[in-house]
Amino acid sequence: MRMYARPTRFLRCAVRSSQAITTTPHQRHQRSGPSSHHGSRASELALHALEQWGAVPPRGADLLTGGVPCYGVYATSDGRWLAVGALEDKFWRALCSAVGRTDLIPGRIATGTEGDRVRAELAATFVAHPLAHWTATLGPVDCCVTPVLTLDEALADPQFAARGMVATRSDGSREYAPSFKLSDVSFGVRRDAPAQGEHSADVLREAGFDAEAIAALIAAGVVGVRN
Repeated sequence: MRMYARPTRFLRCAVRSSQAITTTPHQRHQRSGPSSHHGSRASELALHALEQWGAVPPRGADLLTGGVPCYGVYATSDGRWLAVGALEDKFWRALCSAVGRTDLIPGRIATGTEGDRVRAELAATFVAHPLAHWTATLGPVDCCVTPVLTLDEALADPQFAARGMVATRSDGSREYAPSFKLSDVSFGVRRDAPAQGEHSADVLREAGFDAEAIAALIAAGVVGVRN
């Protein structure tokens, strides 16, 4: 069976990190002061992806989308899901020990018939209890297993709250902070995004158009302005 890892998530991490790195010199150019530390999280990239796509990407059959027992999603008795990402041997061993299935340790990356058997055994173990049980049981264990949250649950997650990832505007809409952080800059909604056509006349004026020419373009419907 051919297995491969999709590079998309790693590319997104690289792009966001490069944005943070290139932002820092610009920030230093704008004002003097101590150096700045930046940090980024893959989980915060996923938060952006959820908002853009509106849904979790579909599962497949390769290494990182459910093709082996140690990396996939498993249902719980209350219809919720656990995300298992125990690719490394130490995490898989910790998981199997925590759920009382040390007999499954040899099947971490099993494929074919054996992979199906190990996955089915682990699935039967997880589906015997609700999500809250597994969250309490596995939360203290370093085994790379997390609950699959709804979008609202994710937005209320303590990690995102601590990192200031979500700002709620006065009208109830949400704004998302960048997925990288600068140690001496806090995210906030300081002004609204411009409305369509709000700055059309200003841009044309800066481009050398006089008031009469701008009015003619607006009257002809060539240029839109904010009503």
